[in-house]
Formats: sequence, structure tokens, C-alpha cells
Amino acid sequence: VVVPTESDPFKSQLILEGDASAEFTDALLKQGVLDVVDGSLTTESLVLQLGGRLDVADGSTFTTDTLRFVGSDETLAEAGTLNITDIEIAASDDATPIRSNVTLATDMSVEVLDISDSTVTVAHDLDVTFDFAVDNSSLNVDAGTVNTVDAAFTKSELQVDSGAELDVATNLDFDGGDIDVFGKLEARTADIDNAAVYVEFGGTYNAGDVTMDGSDLAVEGDLNAGAATITNTEVSIGFDGDLDASSLTINGGDWEVEGDVDVTTASIANSEVLIGEDGSWVTGRTTVGEGASMEVDGAVRGDFLVVSGGDFCANGFVGFVNAVAEDGSRFDPGCSIADMVLGGDFEFGGMMEFEFETEELFDTVTVMGDLIFTGGLFEFSFLDDFVPRLGMTYDVLNVGGSILGADLLSFSTIGLDGFNLDFSFDDRGLSFEIIGGAASVPEPGTFYLLLTGIASIFALRRRQRMS
Repeated sequence: VVVPTESDPFKSQLILEGDASAEFTDALLKQGVLDVVDGSLTTESLVLQLGGRLDVADGSTFTTDTLRFVGSDETLAEAGTLNITDIEIAASDDATPIRSNVTLATDMSVEVLDISDSTVTVAHDLDVTFDFAVDNSSLNVDAGTVNTVDAAFTKSELQVDSGAELDVATNLDFDGGDIDVFGKLEARTADIDNAAVYVEFGGTYNAGDVTMDGSDLAVEGDLNAGAATITNTEVSIGFDGDLDASSLTINGGDWEVEGDVDVTTASIANSEVLIGEDGSWVTGRTTVGEGASMEVDGAVRGDFLVVSGGDFCANGFVGFVNAVAEDGSRFDPGCSIADMVLGGDFEFGGMMEFEFETEELFDTVTVMGDLIFTGGLFEFSFLDDFVPRLGMTYDVLNVGGSILGADLLSFSTIGLDGFNLDFSFDDRGLSFEIIGGAASVPEPGTFYLLLTGIASIFALRRRQRMS
């Protein structure tokens, strides 16, 4: 029965009641209502376009191979039985396309969910058993759990709200757009390019393996991964953020860590990593490679290897099990002036700069384990025109264990012209005394008075002899 509505004669209704049934091959409903009050409706395809609406009452059934929304503003509400194989949601094909705005507010299982140029909200449980594609669209998982075999997003926005979950059984492929996780996002593997990813406070992102390139990552919640490969990506681990992984590979992009990073192995190249005062970096082994620098104001634990072209500096305690600074690397006590304490053994063959700003303010290193030199250079840099006094002694290196290979170490100075250093290297460390060279140069006025005083003393002695 097709009748005009009272409000608009151009809008039509198809009403099935009294246990009626209808079958169509293809059905198009434009600016109207399909109202299955009591009965069943079966189609091979149904298109709801520009205001077309489907209502299936409790006790009734709707079955279709393909349900397509085109330029629709529609809520598919919980009611009767829905047997839908594929759902396609798209904008209208008018000269000025109208995006669909669809809410899936009933539990359902489909083989295919294809979304393009639209906004979709999932408010109940949804299973997608074959193909899940989102293009130039916005998907909000507002409630319930969305389970899918795989998912491909292109230039889209994904938001998983608190209490909701998106579970991707195989691969999440995300190219362009934003991911915002307040609830839970899971994927066996994830490949994310040119996207901004936010794991908010209370949110959880679990991935077996994750690859990110050319993106931004901000973690205030929990990010758990197997192998994480992050390239050319700016990363922020906030105060409440946690990143756990079996392996972490970083190549390009800057990292700022104020929360916790806990990985089995980490490899860093062509990147800057800053561990803030509240940050923690715990690994089985971290390799700071070519073009990489790590600056530590917080806490680090584990083995460290700094290779040629790598740069490491730390302010305060560094809980190394073992550390190696190879030839061509830089390993500084203090990113500014500081007392660095290495909590394990240290094998050194790189370059280390000790900075001296005043007689009381200068870098020191304490190695609680053994110190093994394989070469290396200690450079002593006197800053801001600071000129030490003759006879001053500086204790710069203290070693709790054994010292081996000290004869392989070289020394150099910056800003200490005219002075010599008298080194004392024993089994407990290294100190030196300022000796020889010129004393501090007086100011011009003081220098004139000094010359005048010397001349007066000479004249007085001459008069005494003559008398």
C-alpha cells in the first residue's frame, strides 16, 4: 500500500501489516518511509536516499543482500529482526553531494561495511565478518563492540569512546586522518601512515605489531605492542602515558617522554629522544645509533649501546646494567652541568665532555661498576670565560670497580689557554690540578697600580742603600 503522507504529498510510505510480506529485487526509497509494522520485507537491494527511512517493528523481519544509504540522515534502531549481508553508506551523487549521517543503533552482523564520504556512529554491537572499509569519512564507535576481520581507513577519522571497543582480528590499515582512543582499540597488526593518533587518558591501544610512518602519536593512556616500528613520527608520551613493547625501532622524528616506556629492545636512529624529569625509559637494551641523540632528565634502566654518530647525555642517576660508548660516539655527563651516576659497568671508547662553569659547578661521573677504556677522549671545557685558580683540584671521575685500559685515553681542553693540568689517575678515579701557565690577567687599572707599586718599592730600596 503506497499512500502520501499528510505533511508532504511527495513523500510516500510503504506499510506492511497484518502479517503481510513483500519481495523486491531492487528497491529505492527517496524521501519516504518503509514501515514493516507486522510482517516481512525481502529485497536483493534497498537504497534509502535523501531522507528515506526504514522502520522494522518488533516481531517483524527485514532481509536484504545490500542495504545502501545515500545522502541519508538515518538511525537504524533496535527493533525487529534484521538480516543484512552488506551495508554501504555514501554521499549523494548530486552536483553538491550530501553526506550521509547514519547511526547503527541495533545489534547486527554483516559481511561488508563500506563507508565513504559520510559520518557513521555505531551505538551497539556490530560484527563485520569479511570487509570493513572507510574512506573520507568519520566513524565513531560510541558504545558496544565492533568486531571485524580487517579494517582499512583512508583520509578518515576514527573515534572509540570510553566503554566502547574496536577489535580488528587481522590488520588495521590507516592512511591519513585521525585516530582518537578513549575506550579500547585492538589489532593483531596495524599499519598507520600520515595520521594523528591519540591514546587518551583511560584509553587502551593493543597491537601485536604496529608500524607508523609520517605521523603524530600522543599517548596519555596505554599503548601495548609486540614489535613497534615508528618512522618519521613525532611522539609524546604524557605523564599518565605508558608504552610497552617487545621491540621498538625509531628512525626519524622527535620523542618526548614524561610517562613510562618499557620495552625489551629499542633501536634509535636519526631521532631526538628526551626523557623528561617525570619520564622513565626501561629496556633490556637500547641502541643509540647514527644521527640519534638521547637526553635524560628522568630515569633510565637497562643496557645501553651508543654507536658511532650517536649522542647520549644524562642528568643524575642512570641505572645501567652495562653501557658501551663506541669510537665515534658522544657520551656526556649532564646535558647541562650535572653529576652523572652510572649504575653498572661502563665500556668507553667515544668522546666525553666535562664542562666547568665555576669552581663549584662542573660535571662529574661516577661509575659504580667497572670502567674499561677501549680508547676515547675526555675533553675539559671551561665555559663563559671562567679562569680557574692555580692549585685548584677537581675530582671528575669516581669508579667503584676496576679501571682497565686507562693508558688508551686521550685528553684535550677548551678555554684553558696558558694553563696545564696535572692528572692523577688511580684505581678509584681521575682528578687533576691546575698548574703552570699564566695567572688570571688583571684588569687595566689594577695592572697600572701593580706597576706603580713595584716602582715605588724599587725607589725606596735605592734610597736606603744610598743613605
